[in-house]
Amino acid sequence: MTPEELNTASYHKMEAEQDSYRDWLLTLPPDEILQHAYEYAVRQDILFAMEDLELQPEQCQALMKSPCPVADVLRDFEKLELGYMETLRDCIEGRADKLKYGALFEQNNDFVGWISIDETSIHYPVMQTPDNPDYYLKHGFDKAYSNYGVPYIDEGCAPGLSNNIVIYGHHMNDGTMFADLCGYADRGFYEGHKTIRFDTLSGSGEYEVVAAFRFNTNRDTFRYNEYTNMDEAEFAEFLENVRARALYDTDMEVEYGDTLLTLSTCEYTYKNGRFVVVAKKVG
Repeated sequence: MTPEELNTASYHKMEAEQDSYRDWLLTLPPDEILQHAYEYAVRQDILFAMEDLELQPEQCQALMKSPCPVADVLRDFEKLELGYMETLRDCIEGRADKLKYGALFEQNNDFVGWISIDETSIHYPVMQTPDNPDYYLKHGFDKAYSNYGVPYIDEGCAPGLSNNIVIYGHHMNDGTMFADLCGYADRGFYEGHKTIRFDTLSGSGEYEVVAAFRFNTNRDTFRYNEYTNMDEAEFAEFLENVRARALYDTDMEVEYGDTLLTLSTCEYTYKNGRFVVVAKKVG
C-alpha cells in the first residue's frame, strides 16, 4: 500500500470504531447518552484531526494494529487534558490573587505583596518605599503613625528580579507582626511551619525554610540584609554564612539560581539582636 492508502485505511478503521461507538450510544437511555456526549465530541475531533494528518507508514500500521485506535488516542488526550485543567486552575487562582491584591494596591501604591505563615499571627501586607526606606517602620497600611508599622521590603530589593528578598517586621510584645518568627528557634516549631507564603502583584510564591538564626548587630560582621542582588560568588558566601549560624540543619538544598526570602525581626537575647529566617522559593 502507498503512504496515502495507508493513511486512508487507518482513517477508515478509526471511522468505523467511531461509528460503532455511536451505535452503542444509541442503545442507551437519553440521560446516559448525555453522560457520554463529551467523550463522543472528543472522539469526533480526533477523526477531524486525522483528516489533515499525513502519517508515516509505520504510524499508520501501528494504528491499524490497535483494536481501538480512537480510544488509545483519547486516553493520551485525557492525560494531557488533566495537565490543561491544572494549568487552568492555576490561571484562575492567579487571576483571583491579582484582583484581590490589586484592590490593596489601589488603596496604597506602596503595597507589593502579602506574607503569611499558617497557624501564626503572620498574615500581613508587605510594603516598599525605596525613597524613604524605613517609612513603614512607624506607619500603618493607611499611612497613619503606628508603633506596629507594617512589614516592608529592603530598599535594595526588586521583587521578581532580586534573588533575595529581605523583609523587616517588628517583634511586638503582644505577639503580632513578626513576633512568631522567633518560634523558629525551636526545631519543633520549624517542623510544623516549614512553609512561608509570599504573594506579589505578579504571582503567588511558596517558600520552604532553609535556616533560622540569631544575630548580634553589635558584634557580627555578616550583613545578611545587604545580600539582595547576588552573583554566584556572593550567593555562595551568603549561604555559607547562613549555614554557619543556623540553629539546626533543615536539609534543604539550595543552589545558585534559587530565589530566597529573608525575614528579619528584633530578638532580645542580645542588645540590638535580630532573629532571621531564610527560605527558598519552591513554587
